Amino acid sequence: MQPTLFTEHLILRPLLRVPKAAPNLGSRRISERTGMRLIRTDTGNFVEGTFPRDIWEMTREEWLASHPLQEPFSR
Repeated sequence: MQPTLFTEHLILRPLLRVPKAAPNLGSRRISERTGMRLIRTDTGNFVEGTFPRDIWEMTREEWLASHPLQEPFSR
């Protein structure tokens, strides 16, 4: 299994927290499908302007429990 940047961050850090534009429903669906949880909504500045911003998070343990590594991770 080729590690992704997402996987690498979760292996190297205990918590991944990701801000996303709330109107971006495709991005929201990806967060939901991967098991991330919405922890808060505030306002953020994006390329297209100011929008509600959702903050999503997932712990290393949560990621590894739902996505076991197929091969040893090496850098």
